Amino acid sequence: MCNALDISESGLRINSSEALPVGQYVHIQIDTLGLRGPASVRSCTRNSVKNEIGLEFSNGLKWKKADLSAQPLPAESSAMPN
Repeated sequence: MCNALDISESGLRINSSEALPVGQYVHIQIDTLGLRGPASVRSCTRNSVKNEIGLEFSNGLKWKKADLSAQPLPAESSAMPN
């Protein structure tokens, strides 16, 4: 589990206790947004006790603000290495 910090059409920024290597592919799943699919790690920086990780969606996966349906960005999401 990790905390989502922000999201855009092409990617996601998360906080995680676990560091991920740049270039690694992960599977994204945020059920409240109906968002599932692959992403690649573009950056990973240690900030105090957490790692801030930049993910870029892959294989044509995109997020559109309309998919949010006026719900706040969930505090927890899943980014699991493939």
